[in-house]
Amino acid sequence: MRRNKGFTLLEVMVAVAVLALAMAAVIKAATHSGANVATMRENTLAQWVAENRMAELRAEEAWFSGNDSGTAELAGREWFWHIETENTADSNLRRITIRVSADESSEDWLALLEGFIVNPSVRGGR
Repeated sequence: MRRNKGFTLLEVMVAVAVLALAMAAVIKAATHSGANVATMRENTLAQWVAENRMAELRAEEAWFSGNDSGTAELAGREWFWHIETENTADSNLRRITIRVSADESSEDWLALLEGFIVNPSVRGGR
């Protein structure tokens, strides 16, 4: 009797099923990775908006207090920022909290930056 060499239909079907499962896992991982890249880009840009606004506050000669909101354009897109100030134990220092979101009504902040500003009248001998 002659023995056929090769795969049976059942073996081929099992191999195809295993390959399909592996490909589904690879596609899911690639899709998830792409979504993470988009989220990281958005968070990074929002953080830059917050850092730019903090730098502007520090460069201004005004002694900022209270809350403020506004917009900034970065990377061809409009970002919404909100600033809150708090007094500290040192009367010449204020705590600044800047939150940035992708839309005006969102409570889902993409970036949060906290820092301090010094009273310009005591800064560097001015």
